[in-house]
Amino acid sequence: MSSGLIVLSEIWRYRKQWLLPLVLVPLLLVALALGQPPRFTAHTLLQIDTAKARSPLLANLEDDGHAQALQSILRGTELLADTARDTGMAIGPKQIELRVVNPHLMELRLAAAQPEGLEVTLDALATNFIYELLAPERLRLEQRLSDTAAQLAKVRSALATADTAARTRLRLEETRLADDYAALADDAAAVNAAFGHGSMGGLMWFAQPATLLPTPSMLGQVMFAVALGTVVGLGLGLLWIGLKRPRGVVDETALRRLTQLQVVGSLPDLGDVVIHDGKAEVAFGHNLLDPTGFTEVSRLHRALTRNLHGALVVVSPHGAEGTTLLATLLALKSAAAGKKTLLVDLNLKNTGLARAFGLVPRLWDLKPSVGRNKGGFNREAIAQGAGVGGLDVLPPPMDKPTLDFLNQGGGAQVLFDVLSSSYEHIIVDTSPLAAHNRNNADPVLLAAAGARAVMTVLMRRTPPEMVKQAADAFNAAGAPLVGAVANNQYNPSPRVLLMHMAKTLGRLAPGLANWLRAKVVAG
Repeated sequence: MSSGLIVLSEIWRYRKQWLLPLVLVPLLLVALALGQPPRFTAHTLLQIDTAKARSPLLANLEDDGHAQALQSILRGTELLADTARDTGMAIGPKQIELRVVNPHLMELRLAAAQPEGLEVTLDALATNFIYELLAPERLRLEQRLSDTAAQLAKVRSALATADTAARTRLRLEETRLADDYAALADDAAAVNAAFGHGSMGGLMWFAQPATLLPTPSMLGQVMFAVALGTVVGLGLGLLWIGLKRPRGVVDETALRRLTQLQVVGSLPDLGDVVIHDGKAEVAFGHNLLDPTGFTEVSRLHRALTRNLHGALVVVSPHGAEGTTLLATLLALKSAAAGKKTLLVDLNLKNTGLARAFGLVPRLWDLKPSVGRNKGGFNREAIAQGAGVGGLDVLPPPMDKPTLDFLNQGGGAQVLFDVLSSSYEHIIVDTSPLAAHNRNNADPVLLAAAGARAVMTVLMRRTPPEMVKQAADAFNAAGAPLVGAVANNQYNPSPRVLLMHMAKTLGRLAPGLANWLRAKVVAG
């Protein structure tokens, strides 16, 4: 299969992770955009001659601290109250925005739900803002003008009565004070010019009168929401995929390398398998199929039961790996092949096997004397027919002495020897290695006592370290592991994914679906 098809299959594998955010986030943002009331904005520009500015706030607009101070002044309670009295329109601090465009230019914006009176209100706000900024400068200049005028009058009065020697000194002082007064008068004129529109010679002036900004169209807002939502949704989808990346083993090559075992086969995603009248059934569309006839199950049965003499023990690293399903399918397949078969439920973590056949735990009364006197274990009374010829089921033991005996060295071997005298194939379902509930039959001892053992692994779910730990534990106990079975319940192959994709596409684009099917078959 080409790399392009493999990439396409992976995209389809994670379709829920990326498709849901990609659809839901834009829809959410569009709904928010449509639900927002209309917003109108007026703006104006204030020009500042920084060379004439004596206030540090105005001399360096781009300083962050100065910009924040200007924001505070603009949104001050008294300034807003004065503007409301001037215009009759109340405004709040959140409606106002100040932006420093460059070292000599500020932009003021005022937003409201209605456009009426917005330009007039912004004009009044800007005027009050200028007054607030220049009031200290104005007061300082007026005070200095008054002081300089008083000093100049005093010098001129002294000139009238001064002698010749003092007159020269006083005339120099008069000239200096007159120059200072003229400079201060110019500064005061520059400050006062700020309150007249278009007075470019002033310290601060309106570079642009207050005007309404164009209101974005609803279509534009929707398109922007869709574009933003697509980007955000795709990002969230990729993040979700990253967080949901499988922690388990992803393919048979990795499973083989991790466990150092042969991968004898795989179980496909069979869906919900039920036992009805001793037969396995699974729903595919409107049809009920027998999963024991599936190719993968037949291959597993041939590989695991060829020349089998004794017990085949099915083990797993963790719960819900598929041991019960595999053991049941193998036993049904053996019975259908004419072998006298016994299916043994020793999975006390989950006695689903016995329940599937309508059985309940029984008293086994398995004792050490069984090894010498096989009549002590009444297997005929405990094992029950499964409703299909050639297959018996041994429900799990409910008595502690039996479990104690099985967990002793050699106990499981004695059990299997006893059973082998009556059955050709014995398939044993066991508790997972990681099970910690009390009164379990040790799966390591059971596997070591069997003629063969096979380990099932739930692909893309069971952590690799747990799989390796289980394989090492069974090998260390001398269990005759013939290999591992990959349970692909949550790990469909690229071919299966692409065929499912083609089936979905067939409802919308039959031609594209047929092309994809042809590519998959050819690949």
